[in-house]
Parts: sequence; structure tokens; C-alpha cells
Amino acid sequence: MPVIQRAFWAMIVALFALLFAAPLPFELRGVGVAPLSALFHIGAYLALTLAAVTGKPSHAPVCIAAVALLGAALECVQYFVPGRYFGATDLMANALGVGLGAILGYWLLRRGFRPRAPRPRVAVAVMD
Repeated sequence: MPVIQRAFWAMIVALFALLFAAPLPFELRGVGVAPLSALFHIGAYLALTLAAVTGKPSHAPVCIAAVALLGAALECVQYFVPGRYFGATDLMANALGVGLGAILGYWLLRRGFRPRAPRPRVAVAVMD
């Protein structure tokens, strides 16, 4: 498997790990304070944007805008969720992650990365 494809799948795995850990309060994860929160936001939105841009290059601008709006909407909704809060720092970290993901995605596309469609599985029937 080429290095670019391994990096792509590593980002997808990281995205799922971050999305699983994101709803938990930092105290439950043993981190304590929120300095790492920005890194989680940047990493999650970078991976999400990277997957969107490289997954459907023809719709990349729409995907980038959708991910950015998703980040802003989720931050706004947190204002109404008990135990969560709206943070301008989180909003900026989301935007930075989207921007870095878009830059990295376009860079990968220029370097020749193209997602491959899964190979169709052919069923063979055995007749007696």
C-alpha cells in the first residue's frame, strides 16, 4: 500500500478516535484542563476535511464549506447543552483544522492521490 494511502487511512482512524473521545468531558479522559482541546478540534476537523476533499474532489469546495458550517453549528449548539460551553477558541481551532485539511487535501490531489473505488466482489455459483 503506497505511503499516501496509508496516511489517508491513518487520518480516517484518527478521526473516528477523536469523534469517539470528543463528547467526553476532559476530566473523564484524565487530561484535566483544556489546553489539548484545541489540538483535538484541529485534528478532528483536519481529518474530516481531508477525507471530504480527497473522497470527492469534484465537490471539494462544497465539502469544505459544509465541514466549516458543521463546526460552527456544533459550537453554537453546545451553548444550550448542560455541561458544555461555546468557545471562540474552539471555533477558531475548528476553522484552522478545516483550512489545514483543505490545504493538505489539495496538496495530495496535486501529487496524484486519487481514492480508489472498492473492487466489486464477484460471486461464483457452483452448479452440480
